[in-house]
Amino acid sequence: MAVVISSKWLVRAGEGDAVARAVGPLVEATRKEPGCLRIQPHRDPDNPLVFYFYEQWVDKAALDAHSQTAHFRRHVLDEGLPRLTARERGVYVTWEPSA
Repeated sequence: MAVVISSKWLVRAGEGDAVARAVGPLVEATRKEPGCLRIQPHRDPDNPLVFYFYEQWVDKAALDAHSQTAHFRRHVLDEGLPRLTARERGVYVTWEPSA
């Protein structure tokens, strides 16, 4: 089963473009990680202070390794999270329902 991360970032007024600039290099580097199946950022077209991320990882170990990378520390911990007013994050696993 893959591990899925669903997260929503609510950004402080005036910080949306700075967060967007941090997201680009984060996504580019993350997509190159061997355990990343998918990372897709989204931005609310009606409220550019709302970002949504969908990620799939091969397993929890790959996700844990991601959180130790330099690009995660720089673009998420240093440049992203300090600019937020709120963050929602869910961790899920993929499954196939029985017929």
